[in-house]
Amino acid sequence: MCMDRVDAGLEPACVSKCVTKCLHFGDPGTISEIRRQRYARAAAEF
Repeated sequence: MCMDRVDAGLEPACVSKCVTKCLHFGDPGTISEIRRQRYARAAAEF
C-alpha cells in the first residue's frame, strides 16, 4: 500500500503511475466527484 509514500503526503505508486488514470486514492467523496466529471465528459462527446 506504499505507506511510506502516503505518510509523506504522496499518492501510492500504482496511482501516480497509472497511464489510463483509472486508479484514484483519497477521500471517497472526492473520488465519486471525479467519476461524475469523467462520465459527464464522456456523455458530452456522444
